[in-house]
Amino acid sequence: MGIDPRNSVCHGSCTAVKHQRISNKIAYQLEKLLKNSRHCNAYLPVDWEITEYTVVQPDNMVVCGENIEEEKLTIPPVLVFEILSPSSTRMDRIIKYQLYQEAGVKYYCIVDPESRSAEVFQLKGNEYKGMREDQEGKMTFHLGECIISFDFGELFKE
Repeated sequence: MGIDPRNSVCHGSCTAVKHQRISNKIAYQLEKLLKNSRHCNAYLPVDWEITEYTVVQPDNMVVCGENIEEEKLTIPPVLVFEILSPSSTRMDRIIKYQLYQEAGVKYYCIVDPESRSAEVFQLKGNEYKGMREDQEGKMTFHLGECIISFDFGELFKE
């Protein structure tokens, strides 16, 4: 059976205000960093069809290569951000982690609003390995023709 998290059922709020605030900060920073890129584009949630029966909607992502003009994404993003919430923690940490690793997503970032932290994984071979921020809280991502330095500290500023 395929996974379609768009059909999730939540008790209470599925997406908290804090979640949306962080997603907006990610999107804003990615737009600025990729402003002059003709190769890579940032996207907010859009359907990514991994297989015919498995469709996900990452919170934020970067796709490099071709310009996406279709209704859904069919190639793997190079960089994905998922923002944890009580209702998504298992999905993001276990199920999506495995799906993204198997699909070839080069970088996977799990952002935790409650602990004000982020875990970043880079695909090495067929497995994710944890990455570390530099001393200023920034992480460098090599996105093919683009190299960006993402400031995770900006996500948690009030």
